[in-house]
Amino acid sequence: RRASSLQGGLNPPLDERTLRSGSPCGPRIDGYARAYDMAFELIIGAALLGLLAFQGWLTARVWKSRLYERKQKVWQVQLIWLVPVIGAGLVFSVLQDDERSERRPTTQLKS
Repeated sequence: RRASSLQGGLNPPLDERTLRSGSPCGPRIDGYARAYDMAFELIIGAALLGLLAFQGWLTARVWKSRLYERKQKVWQVQLIWLVPVIGAGLVFSVLQDDERSERRPTTQLKS
């Protein structure tokens, strides 16, 4: 205790509460850490919510599509939900390509 008083008060004495908090700055750092944790949780939550919304929208789009048979639609929906990111991206790109080719006007050669 005497050594800390010789330091001229530049560093606050370490008490039991400060040692338990893990930081000599105490609750202020804990407050910042909680804010970062909360921001991280919000970002992760928003990303998961966005992923679920995309998968739901894509599932509805697959079921409304007239390009595939029922069995193919079931396989695509299974791919969307069982392999969330990769499966949904794959089904989305295949569905886009198929719809583009369906819309593309056919050109006929003049004889």
